Amino acid sequence: MMSFSAVAPEVWIAIGVLGVVGFEALRAHLPEHVLKTAIPATALLALALALMEALFWNGASQGVFYDGTLVIDAFSRVFVAAACLGSLVILIYSIGDMERQGLGGGEYYALVLTATLGVLAIITAASLLVLYLGLELLSLSLYTLISIDRERVPAAEAAMKYFFLGAIASGVLLYGLSLLYGLRGTLSIESLSTGLAVTGAGAVLAFLAAVFVLVALSFKFGAAPFHMWVPDVYEGAPTPITLFVATLPELASIALFVRLLVSGLHPLVRDWSGMLIGIAILSLLIGNLGALLQSNFKRLLAYSAIGHVGFILLGIATGTRQGEIAAVYYTLVYVLMTGVAFGLLLAIRARGHDIEAIDDLAGLGQSHPWWSLLMLFAMFSLAGVPPFVGFWAKMAILRALLGAGLPIVTVFAVLMAVIGAFYYLRVVKVMYFDRTDHPVVARGNFWNVPDFILSLNGVALFVLGLVPNALWALCVWAVRR
Repeated sequence: MMSFSAVAPEVWIAIGVLGVVGFEALRAHLPEHVLKTAIPATALLALALALMEALFWNGASQGVFYDGTLVIDAFSRVFVAAACLGSLVILIYSIGDMERQGLGGGEYYALVLTATLGVLAIITAASLLVLYLGLELLSLSLYTLISIDRERVPAAEAAMKYFFLGAIASGVLLYGLSLLYGLRGTLSIESLSTGLAVTGAGAVLAFLAAVFVLVALSFKFGAAPFHMWVPDVYEGAPTPITLFVATLPELASIALFVRLLVSGLHPLVRDWSGMLIGIAILSLLIGNLGALLQSNFKRLLAYSAIGHVGFILLGIATGTRQGEIAAVYYTLVYVLMTGVAFGLLLAIRARGHDIEAIDDLAGLGQSHPWWSLLMLFAMFSLAGVPPFVGFWAKMAILRALLGAGLPIVTVFAVLMAVIGAFYYLRVVKVMYFDRTDHPVVARGNFWNVPDFILSLNGVALFVLGLVPNALWALCVWAVRR
């Protein structure tokens, strides 16, 4: 079945890429002030139109399209809209900062759009081939984005490490997918689970395929022990790129797990759930203990991300629908929380005060109470302090674990959450109680568009905590079968 509306978001983003590249090609013939407006406007317009298409998909636009390569269902609708909105907000946050660094050329916007296109391909993939192509499009865009500041040595080192490890992970994933294709003779993810061998000679190959797939997906998600690229990328990349890496790929990663592991390899759930629990426990341990030792704020958020990945994977590892809903809910909440934290770093940088170490936040509570309040919202939500929405995300995972009969794992997750609260509260303590001779200077226009959207993002952490069922109901609808 063919339908233009099914691929309309991707088409608008692709047109946006062509528009940005076209303006960049005409750089020698157009005034600089025209390019500084036209290139970002083209990218923002493309994402806005893609978002509108995703929000207004109707029943006729749902189903499997293009010879079984693309699926539009409730999950696709929610996550395509989330990816387009997230990418749009990230661009709004980052436009000013990238211009000040001299990195706001057409290549930045083109790469952000192609990375978003890769995320959308992963989310809507009904074929192993489309899934892999989307993942590679996302990965190649991220490698280039991380090293976009060619004069920044840490960024180049982080990009090289991510590239080499990512290439290995892609090869591992491709090998696992080839085993699955050899076992079933189909590229359709939906058909993959039908008749997949769980006993006999084919069971060994199916188990090996599950291992290869799980290892590759864990690397893409930044889960331990495949996390070695995460701290270096977070610290080395420019802050706007770190914001992108910390949010949009998380949506792609949970889509990979839902599409490929939960749906495609569901007959092997007893094989991969145990392995996934081990990876999740290791991620919680390394992420939270590693964050305790950090003095650099971006590295702290990197190890924090590894810990949060552990929570998400615990939801998937239960092998239950409740756990799947909890993992999807946690992922959406995590993207919101991380967007606030890194968005505030960009807002502070816009006023000429760069935040590297945690101690650089000292005095923020006195110099800018509103920013410090938003950062408090982000830290409390990441820590799981009620009534913020992060608390309900953690509770959803814990309930799913108990429902799956895993009380020991539940207790361990609670202990890791308590440890995690320590380093988040440390950030709050530095903001409000530490004194410095060089506080964050509060100057400039506080009611520009990026700051207004950032304020809405921060307040949403509190509001969604008061009405958690709103987002939860959306997640329940998204993963319906």
